[in-house]
Amino acid sequence: GELMSSLLFVEILRERQVNAEWFDVRKVMRTDDHFGRAVPDVQVLAEQATAQLQPRIEQALVITQGFIGSESEGRTTTLGRGGSDYTAALLG
Repeated sequence: GELMSSLLFVEILRERQVNAEWFDVRKVMRTDDHFGRAVPDVQVLAEQATAQLQPRIEQALVITQGFIGSESEGRTTTLGRGGSDYTAALLG
């Protein structure tokens, strides 16, 4: 749901002539492997967001997801209850 809804939202914005870019948060939201209640590695997130997300924000309105991340082997994880709000707070 998080991935699909963010992709759809980017397309709606583009139809309205908004310079919007989709970004897969799993590229920067590294977590442990406690699926369903994963804990983000805040230091890795800060480093990766600066390297990968910040340059995009300077060029376009970036749309990403909350609630999901990925563990060290790239498998998708979920943060659990309140995960979307937590993601917004960490990225904000």
